[in-house]
Amino acid sequence: MAVSFRGDEVRQELQASIGRELLRIALTVQAAGQRKMGTSNQGGKAPSKPGEWLRRGTGHGVGGLVYEPTTPAAIAAAGAVRVGWRAGSWYMGWWGQNGRKSLIGLVGEIRGQLQGLKG
Repeated sequence: MAVSFRGDEVRQELQASIGRELLRIALTVQAAGQRKMGTSNQGGKAPSKPGEWLRRGTGHGVGGLVYEPTTPAAIAAAGAVRVGWRAGSWYMGWWGQNGRKSLIGLVGEIRGQLQGLKG
């Protein structure tokens, strides 16, 4: 009886699956962050206070919440995906380190939602 070895094929399928799942996680984190930081600051009249989620002014900062790599294949090749602020939205991270709710702690808040993701 001949046994065929499919190790390379199985590895490729596994890597593709990992890339897809990591992308789903990144999209979930990005969407949750944008939702939590999407409340308007009413033209600067209602800025967030320490301990509150950052509020949207022009939308540029919240729109700067991105993930990379951006494709399942690139994520699989890298073995990871990063969710964070693009260079032009650096101040969002600064506010997050200085008393406002931002990405720091977001994953903890949505842990149940992330655990509920099923492939």
